Amino acid sequence: MNVAFKLFKQKNFKEVTMKEIADKTGLSLGAFYHHFKSKEQLFLEIADYYFKELMRDDFSQFSQESLWQFLNDYIANLLGKMEISIYEGKENEVNSYMLIFDALKILPIFKERILAHKEKELEIWMKILKAAKTKGEIKPKMSDGQIARFFMYSREGLGIRLLMEGNIASMGEEMRNLWMEYYAQIKG
Repeated sequence: MNVAFKLFKQKNFKEVTMKEIADKTGLSLGAFYHHFKSKEQLFLEIADYYFKELMRDDFSQFSQESLWQFLNDYIANLLGKMEISIYEGKENEVNSYMLIFDALKILPIFKERILAHKEKELEIWMKILKAAKTKGEIKPKMSDGQIARFFMYSREGLGIRLLMEGNIASMGEEMRNLWMEYYAQIKG
């Protein structure tokens, strides 16, 4: 899987051949098919692993005491991931996004899993925001859903924008600035 993962990050799904994977791993095609039914199955397992381990956030590790602390924990988590990304190099980050986009296009089940995760993420944001409103921490004019989507979409949009600019390493700081300014606007 590690060899195939590197190949899928270097090239897109269609460019990587079964023969190339087998050659790079030292396995025969028969041995490969013993472990995976198809290139699509292997790609799905790689995309799932990559999303789970490197892109999906474990919100249970973030403070639920206040929106302020939740935001700080979220940003600290992102900064930790950015350190790994910087260590691996800028090209790696672009290729990582391309791997995810390729998987979304090719594998309907992967897209369903991502959308299900995004729904759970929205629920978590809504829960945090409701608690923050109940405690009087924030007094926004927008609905919880609008605020939750602002936080979710700003992270995704900012990531893509900075990736295009070749400045993904600044994401944590850029997000901190944006989110903390917005927090100041909705604070009670």
